[in-house]
Amino acid sequence: MGAAGNPVANQPLAGENDPREQTGQVFAQADLYSQLRDVFIAATRNNTAIYTLDPRGLATNEFDIDEPVGPQQDSAALQASTDSLRSIASETDGRAIVGRNDLAKGLELAMQDSTAYYMIGYTSSQAPVDGKFHQIKVTLSASARSRGLQIRARRGYWAATTEDVVKASKATGPGVPDTMKPVMQALSTIAVSVQAGKYVRTWLGTERGENGKTKVSLVWEPLPQQSSNRGDPLAGRVTVLAATEKGDLVYRGRSPEAAGAAPAAGATPGAAGPTPAARELIFEAPPGKLELRMTVEGATGGVLDQEIRNIMIPDLTTPKAAMSTPRVYFARTPRELQAIAANANAVPPASREFSRTTRLLIRFDSYGPGNEVPTPTAALLNNNGQKFTDVPVTAATAGGTHQIDLSLATIPPGEYVIEITVKGTAGEAKELVAFRVVS
Repeated sequence: MGAAGNPVANQPLAGENDPREQTGQVFAQADLYSQLRDVFIAATRNNTAIYTLDPRGLATNEFDIDEPVGPQQDSAALQASTDSLRSIASETDGRAIVGRNDLAKGLELAMQDSTAYYMIGYTSSQAPVDGKFHQIKVTLSASARSRGLQIRARRGYWAATTEDVVKASKATGPGVPDTMKPVMQALSTIAVSVQAGKYVRTWLGTERGENGKTKVSLVWEPLPQQSSNRGDPLAGRVTVLAATEKGDLVYRGRSPEAAGAAPAAGATPGAAGPTPAARELIFEAPPGKLELRMTVEGATGGVLDQEIRNIMIPDLTTPKAAMSTPRVYFARTPRELQAIAANANAVPPASREFSRTTRLLIRFDSYGPGNEVPTPTAALLNNNGQKFTDVPVTAATAGGTHQIDLSLATIPPGEYVIEITVKGTAGEAKELVAFRVVS
């Protein structure tokens, strides 16, 4: 159609106050949000936040000056486009970086949200399967608000439908990738125990022993009393009995009494105040399956808890690349770090939760055929198994062939894994060390 037959060309502002044009825009906007609703539901169910960005910066118009659009239509279209970006971010608990020329600040906030956060989970007592949106409200305490803290959290969740539950029960997906299984297994070792009967925290390590055997170290420390008002008992001793799969007794021992007081509930290594006294039981065992029977005695007597644990003792004498279980230490000051580094018999803490004000010292032995000492490498991974950064490995001054000195000051709070790899002439070996960083 030529210009003579095109009313828009002859009258550029013909649709400026046209009710039909305005009604069409309303219906188009409603149709867009109807389609976006599926996006919002999928994002919420998959715990995904969408951050929207308008690269135009502080935009003043939607259309170019040579386009046949009136000022009211242009303003309405600009408002609609920015509103849609804000809605996508708001409905998925992200941020909308719109209406600003300084895009770097918005991108910086997006990076902060994705690298430092707390995840809180709960199980609904109602367990709705109605497919509807259910609101959740997360609030800060008065003391936290008085310190100027703020909170950003999801506004709720979309419940599954009955059909969704049926499909999920029949699903046979690939599950967790094989590459993620070692990381998840390592992270599970730092999970807080939910068993009411637990009184101690333990760590188990192995290294090359004498005459083809493996040296086993069992470190334990008492957990903090959960309630001083109830007078919960505190662990005082641990007795260990170890036997082979055939029932042959390998070791029977009782640790000395734990000296010193445990910290108040919630205290962590690296924080101010006393820390639990770690104790260590050491014995040698032949490679293979081993049954450990551990008995926890109270500080004032009596049996508090018992546990049977089946473990696999590695053979560290084979002509393959291998390493001992890394021992993790923490220090608050340079003097503490020097003292630990010089002490070959220092007992590592059983806890793997550390403050950002501390340094970690991780030491281990690497083994190869004969007298070969393979050179190890290390990398810091996040809780998704993605590489965060390389970690230098140096020769140890005592207590091992190698060590890692890692400052936590620049690491955001969260859960991490250090992957240590030893490569020799006869293959390679890996060890994963998981830990949690708190502020």
